[in-house]
Amino acid sequence: MGRYYEDFAVGDTYKHWPGRTITAADNTWFTLLTMNQNPIHFDEEYAKQSEFGKPLVNSTLTLAIVVGMSVADVSQREIASRIWVSSATFMRSGPVVRGRAGARE
Repeated sequence: MGRYYEDFAVGDTYKHWPGRTITAADNTWFTLLTMNQNPIHFDEEYAKQSEFGKPLVNSTLTLAIVVGMSVADVSQREIASRIWVSSATFMRSGPVVRGRAGARE
């Protein structure tokens, strides 16, 4: 599991499997744990009035899950790994989060 520095080539893409479904409970617990007080993440009534219509998944939860999924492929053997996020979207609970990493200069 994992790769050494020499195993990476510019342009390679590594898809991380399996994906993970984020539930409303995951979102609520993570939001409470991190003391994020923005009601868009946990208040159904507040979120209904927003442009999204329901609570959004806490973005740092999504990031934490994707980084965690990448460990086996990207950084398990690597002493120091640089991880970047090239895109992110607003998410509601329920969809499966999937990650992928790439090598660049």
